Amino acid sequence: MSDKEYKNLSLKIREGLALAERRMLEEKAARNERLVYGDGRGGYYYAQATDVLRERYGAEATQHTR
Repeated sequence: MSDKEYKNLSLKIREGLALAERRMLEEKAARNERLVYGDGRGGYYYAQATDVLRERYGAEATQHTR
């Protein structure tokens, strides 16, 4: 695989993962669910999906989920 092909594949994978994450956030926000995040030290915390969606994608992202 050439360097150009590798970069193109890598870009497509990252874009696909970003799209999947946004769709997951939208679905969880529509159901008023929470997310669980690891803190990197063995602990965890919860966050409302609507808050995470709003923080990452702005207010317009949460308008159609309600």
